[in-house]
Amino acid sequence: MNDGDNVFGKGAEPTQTILAPGLTIMNLECETATPIIVGGTVRNVQLTAPVVDILETGMLSGEITADDVIIRGRADSLTVHAKRFYASATAKLQNCTIFMEGRNGCGIHKDAEFTGEIKIAAANTPSKPRTEAPKAATAPVAQKSAPQAAAVTSTTVGAPSSVWDHMDEALSSAATADGHAVLTDTAERLP
Repeated sequence: MNDGDNVFGKGAEPTQTILAPGLTIMNLECETATPIIVGGTVRNVQLTAPVVDILETGMLSGEITADDVIIRGRADSLTVHAKRFYASATAKLQNCTIFMEGRNGCGIHKDAEFTGEIKIAAANTPSKPRTEAPKAATAPVAQKSAPQAAAVTSTTVGAPSSVWDHMDEALSSAATADGHAVLTDTAERLP
């Protein structure tokens, strides 16, 4: 192979990265401009890609940053930074933290399994009076449940709290036509 030939064809670029089923990788550090499909086991990952899709045979642990994260397989002790997150019916998440860029784009199928400590946090969208939003959200949270507030602040040191810090207080689950649940902020539904 020469003159730009590769396994994808002459001068062709791969359109996705596939970590095949049966493959086991330890300590992967990767940044790519192509979607990554994980079918094998990848532990201690530091991964940045536009799309990360964990197949039913896939298992991931570590930290990932992507626009879209789709989990169909297992995620164990995984930290996710994403614009959009979806956990399918076959997803199994254990001790995971999910940081969303906004308050939309999180879909969790009703049959997805969550065990251990699962945290979902959404970044506050900038509003005109930026200093007023954290004050309004902090006061009710501290009054309702001090033990939970201590647990959340230990993981988000220095970050302004938001209504998403306590899912039981701020979120409701609404069934959708295709059978998955979507997390919504109760403040958005108030008149």
